[in-house]
Amino acid sequence: TSNTIYVTTDLNDKNLWTSTVSLQDLHWIDDKPKRHKTYHARLRYQGPLVACTFAGNSLRLGEPVRGLAAGQSAVVYDHDRILGGGIVT
Repeated sequence: TSNTIYVTTDLNDKNLWTSTVSLQDLHWIDDKPKRHKTYHARLRYQGPLVACTFAGNSLRLGEPVRGLAAGQSAVVYDHDRILGGGIVT
């Protein structure tokens, strides 16, 4: 990590949006999610569920999300069942 902070007044700046989220410290309650199956992830406390698929230790989001930061938790759901999750890097 570079410990660099970027500041902008443009809330739609393309650098604020991401479609792929890398995760570390993954923990699965039961089995690891299957590749190419659509799940949902909550990336903020009480945030909306976002459709996603798995690619290794990353989530590919169905729609871009604004303002994610390293250290936030990502919780993965299969319908109403929590599968587990990890920490955003």
